[in-house]
Amino acid sequence: MKKNNRSFNVVFASLLLFIPAGVATAANDGTELLPYTTDGTLSEVTAARLTTSDTYNLVTGSGRYSATTAAIEIGGATATNAHLTVSSGGDVVASYSSGTGGSVYVGYGTPGTASYGCSNSLTITGSGSTVTTGYGPNYIGFYGSSNTLSIESAGSFSGSGTNVQVTIGNGDSTSSSYGNSNAVTVTGLGSTLSIVNAALNAMITVGNYGSSNSMTISDSGAVTSNVFLIGGGSNTSSTLGTASSNHVTVTGSGSSLTVSSATVTTNNFGSISVGRMGRGNYMEVLSGADVSSRNFYVGSYFQGSSNTMGNNNYAKLSGSGSTLTVTSILKVGFTSSASVSNSDNYLEIDDGALVKVGSSSSAATVTVISGNYIELANGVLAIYSNVTSSLSTMLEGKVKTWDGDSFESVALTSLNYAYCSSTAEVDEFISKYDLSSYDYTAADLVGYTLITGGSAISVPEPSTYALFGGVGALGLALYRRRSAKIVA
Repeated sequence: MKKNNRSFNVVFASLLLFIPAGVATAANDGTELLPYTTDGTLSEVTAARLTTSDTYNLVTGSGRYSATTAAIEIGGATATNAHLTVSSGGDVVASYSSGTGGSVYVGYGTPGTASYGCSNSLTITGSGSTVTTGYGPNYIGFYGSSNTLSIESAGSFSGSGTNVQVTIGNGDSTSSSYGNSNAVTVTGLGSTLSIVNAALNAMITVGNYGSSNSMTISDSGAVTSNVFLIGGGSNTSSTLGTASSNHVTVTGSGSSLTVSSATVTTNNFGSISVGRMGRGNYMEVLSGADVSSRNFYVGSYFQGSSNTMGNNNYAKLSGSGSTLTVTSILKVGFTSSASVSNSDNYLEIDDGALVKVGSSSSAATVTVISGNYIELANGVLAIYSNVTSSLSTMLEGKVKTWDGDSFESVALTSLNYAYCSSTAEVDEFISKYDLSSYDYTAADLVGYTLITGGSAISVPEPSTYALFGGVGALGLALYRRRSAKIVA
């Protein structure tokens, strides 16, 4: 290995880096160090394309790698299985501030050749390890499939430019062969993916015409954005590109997805949409994880006059402490201007989970379109203010509860609900309806109408316990006397 006596060490192993003339490149045998500037950082380049297959590349330590006028591509052109790892405080910057530059692509494919731009990866690991994007869009799978972005052990990926966005699985509206099975993982305390800008239109999309793309947030990982879509783009024919079976999982206490915007509803700012135009897309919030947004939609849109592509999307919350906090609008299902509705979208609240809508500073709006449902199984739906008199309009025929085998539609009279104006009333509701698995703070639910399924638990009075005890003792005595006679 050749030695470099500079104090910073940035290594790209087995790399062919295509850069304009006049900028030095590394050999492809892993024996050369890339050139440094006098301050120890890599020379800035106009573009960076990791376009050789089966390569493993590294930016580590205090090294900085910056592309100033165009995108950084990992697995560009015909490449597959190209990998970049940023570790131990390494820094990668796509710094261009206008036009189409300032972007990061992991898997840059080509319409017409589904095998291009596949199975590439970007890994950001360790405290201080960062990738920062500039002005434009970023893609994990741009027409390519099976590409990954992994952010772990306090690594970070961030962008705040005017048009910044991250798309996981960008497919093609004319074919189902592109932009499938790409994945992003954000795991570990301090690991972050932040796509937020001053214009409040920064967006993360999981599946744009692509299918089976995913995001997993776990072990106290955190994701923030201004807009968050799961399953965007659809067609009336299943043989064409359709955003289907894309999914997001947020799991574990401390793990979070936060979508916020000061703008109320313009262009879905501050919204999470599960099934923006696709079908069979879903979000799961599990094991104490937290999701929050201004608005939350399940099955939020469909294309043209056809409603078949906006169906069968769902969001599920399960486990004590798992929480969805919606500041303003919760909506399940969609009706077009032509009064055509989609169906079979649902929000499921299980096993001590909580969905909380509205607050003292923001009115709650809950809408469930006919044919779509809220499903309750030992979970709580909390709607701010006393809405008990409005529930028949809001929820009648639109709620299912668990009967031990499946979710079945029930009348409003089968639900348990109450407006709670004090902590004592919150405690009473939780106890009465056997929500013991629910990890809650009573003060946070004061002023809400609480709704759950199932039957109330009758707690016997102390005198009843005494009666049960007397009957039990009498039965035991009679049993012993009968046994003694048999022995005699």
